[in-house]
Amino acid sequence: PSPVKPSIQRNLAIGSILGLIVGIITALIRDRVDNAYHFSNEVTQDVNLPLLGHIPYSESLNLYEENNKSFIDTITQQSNIEDNIKVDSQDGYQQYFYQEAFRNLYTSIRFLNTDSPLELIALTSAVPAEGKTLIAILLAKTMAEMGLKVLLIDGDLRKPQMHTRLGLENSKGLTNYLSNDEKQVDNIIQKMESHENWDIITAGSQAPDPTRLIDSERMNQLVRDLKESAHYDKILFDTPPMLNLADAFLLADHCDGLFQIISLDKVNRVIAKAAMIRIMSNNIPILGIITNAIKPGTNDMRSYSYDGYYSQSSYSITRINSENNSDL
Repeated sequence: PSPVKPSIQRNLAIGSILGLIVGIITALIRDRVDNAYHFSNEVTQDVNLPLLGHIPYSESLNLYEENNKSFIDTITQQSNIEDNIKVDSQDGYQQYFYQEAFRNLYTSIRFLNTDSPLELIALTSAVPAEGKTLIAILLAKTMAEMGLKVLLIDGDLRKPQMHTRLGLENSKGLTNYLSNDEKQVDNIIQKMESHENWDIITAGSQAPDPTRLIDSERMNQLVRDLKESAHYDKILFDTPPMLNLADAFLLADHCDGLFQIISLDKVNRVIAKAAMIRIMSNNIPILGIITNAIKPGTNDMRSYSYDGYYSQSSYSITRINSENNSDL
């Protein structure tokens, strides 16, 4: 009537202990393999830089990016969503929090440097597909809505996206001015019809050697003319990612400072920290970090090779880790 075996209590205790051990081992293995940032506070604890803002994930804008559509109608709220693109029923709430995130980011930028206002700002990321162009567009839109006169320049001459996202013409742009095809900068400036305070310079025709154009005297002249004109309160440069490219550093050298965008659940923290160290070694003032929420499952960067541009294959994480052991 009272069986000696099996002992339910003993087996439950043994199973609990074994399950705990297996769980700890699994967590340690995952922690070693998964080396990405998952939360904004992880970034602030890992680097000695201010966190200026966090951009939440937006389902509606992600649908437009996945379908390679212009989202200008969505961000201006002047027309309904077309082309049978379905949006979550909570899209209104998502857009509200998304808008508030950029207003908070704008407020953080305002109080960065009260003695000498930041006029030229560069935005970059360590690797492609971190949401850099989208953040640059919506930050410029937010500043324009706050009454600032804003000029947004697509400095990514290798894989420009701004004209596609805003539905603009790209036959004339930055490359055309730098290569002397267009003599006057006014000829390449496009105005956003829905925002009177917001102007755009797209990348323009594809150039065979973008680095040479960015490092040219014409680029210096462009920056001087824009500064001397005092027509714009803020000039934002959307730069290429820093991975294996000098373009972002050359553009940032013309600016008052640089923001680095770090996408959560995506970029390897070793690469992100190496990018920061490279910025500092080039004596470029890095103003702070902007974290961006990327939906899980969109981490494949192989499609961004773009005939050799943005290729990550030659970038050795092991080499970076061994060369940059110092804390930021």
